[in-house]
Amino acid sequence: MCLFIGYIGLNCETRDFCSEQEFCEDQNSVSCENTPSGADCVCKDNYLGSNCGVMDPCTSNPCSNRGVCSNSTVALGFTCQCDSRFTGTTCESPLDTTTADPYLAVYIAVPIAACVIIAIIVGVVIFIVMVRRKRATRGRYSPSRHEILGPNLQMSGMLKPPPEERLI
Repeated sequence: MCLFIGYIGLNCETRDFCSEQEFCEDQNSVSCENTPSGADCVCKDNYLGSNCGVMDPCTSNPCSNRGVCSNSTVALGFTCQCDSRFTGTTCESPLDTTTADPYLAVYIAVPIAACVIIAIIVGVVIFIVMVRRKRATRGRYSPSRHEILGPNLQMSGMLKPPPEERLI
């Protein structure tokens, strides 16, 4: 036990910053702890600061959409770590999905282009098959088919009879 005010330890070798000043006498502190650089207050829940005079801004849960609040030295006193689908100071704005995935257009355009190309190939194949079938029944000379299907032509009306011979 030290007889000197402001010191603690077996031989009064450690300075007692908590007793020297009324550092943690605020109603928001639980106790005072000595550190090598001074004193630190142990604050009640929801209070911060060296003497527990600042209310924790994360107590009110200012981050929306599953954002995680953490204390900070920025103007608001907190920062929000947002979910991957949200942005903003308090995670209030959804991310624009077109900027989130630049390959989204590729994922849509490639299957559509593939379907169009396949449809064109199928159309060309069907066209070629139809043209070949049409040529098989039209446009070629086939004597056997003409003999069966065509009318019989009489050759007698086509040639003039030769002139008669005169004998003298």
